[in-house]
Amino acid sequence: MLEPLSPDLRFGPGFSLTDRLDSPFRLAVGHDRSCSSAVDLLDVNGGFVARLLEAGTVADCRVVCFAPDGRTLFVGTAILTAKDLPSGEVRELWRSDTPEARCLSLDCSPDGRTLVLMSGENRRAGKGRIVPGPRTVSAISADNGTVRALYTDPQGARTVAVECDWRRHFALGVRVSIDRDDGCHELARIDLDSGVAEVVGRSRDTIWDLALHPAGQSAAWGGPTGRIWRQDLDAGELAEDLAAGRCPAWSPSGDSVAFMADQDRLRLLDIASGRTTDLIWFERTAATPGRRPFSFSTTPRWSPDGRQLWFSLTQSVKMPAPRSIPEAAEEAWRFVQPALHNLNPGRTSRHAPYRRVANRPVWGVADLAAKQIALSPGCHHGVAWLPVC
Repeated sequence: MLEPLSPDLRFGPGFSLTDRLDSPFRLAVGHDRSCSSAVDLLDVNGGFVARLLEAGTVADCRVVCFAPDGRTLFVGTAILTAKDLPSGEVRELWRSDTPEARCLSLDCSPDGRTLVLMSGENRRAGKGRIVPGPRTVSAISADNGTVRALYTDPQGARTVAVECDWRRHFALGVRVSIDRDDGCHELARIDLDSGVAEVVGRSRDTIWDLALHPAGQSAAWGGPTGRIWRQDLDAGELAEDLAAGRCPAWSPSGDSVAFMADQDRLRLLDIASGRTTDLIWFERTAATPGRRPFSFSTTPRWSPDGRQLWFSLTQSVKMPAPRSIPEAAEEAWRFVQPALHNLNPGRTSRHAPYRRVANRPVWGVADLAAKQIALSPGCHHGVAWLPVC
């Protein structure tokens, strides 16, 4: 742990920095929905415990999830495997029907015996444009790999995200129409027994960072407008505007929502009172959102007991002016290169304009009961809370 990482760091009322937190959980870090980095096990203070999965290649684009007891690691690419962490034994559970189809998301049931897998393929159409193929949602037995297809996208619709409610036995999918370019998404509730899909909500905004309420009756999400919305899935009412921010995460009790006001500020919203509290943040610097190419906001993650909250913050600051002719020449090339790349008619991606911004990421765990925060340098994407085995 560190001394205060920056003089710009501020803490919410009653919170203080600590170099030692106690927790019955550990953090598996490094994976993401389309990531090939190594997966490590850390304690809540940032100490290394074990390497769970070695780094792969960029072509792997693997999806990772864990059984709730922390003993099994599931890894999905074009093949889905289960790795028993105590013994290291690896078993194949699923293999895609075509070479292009891949595992796009995974969710494991509380008893660790069933996986819900979304699979599909993306095809490049030139100039960075990607055409998604139909998505299929399947239930897979973690014991013997038995596959039961539940749902396939209808003509003209594509599912881009899935979250499961294992209590009420449904999966909530975010679907986008590929026949119209209005950016609006809809929510489809997929029954995990019958596979029947029912549209339960529509958004006038693009849905990012879907978060399903622990009781399953509502969902929250962020979007490009910088607002967080909540939709009642049973009543079908219009979405309610909760707060300004993104990356919402329901507490296990469903009483509050942790979210990022921006990449450099973590907030907590009490649902009953509507009151918002800042937990930790960097004071605003000269690198405002308008000067950054994009936001590094990352969804906070609650511990299963609701006591602790993992988060990541990024402070963006303006870079100092070049101090020599070679530095100035390098800076000029950084401005010119994206424009030259985008002029190439055969390109398969589009580069954002260069901004003279340096990013300083930190991550940490906030203990909401003890009102203490432990911080570490660096950043992590894809975080899971696992019990100490």
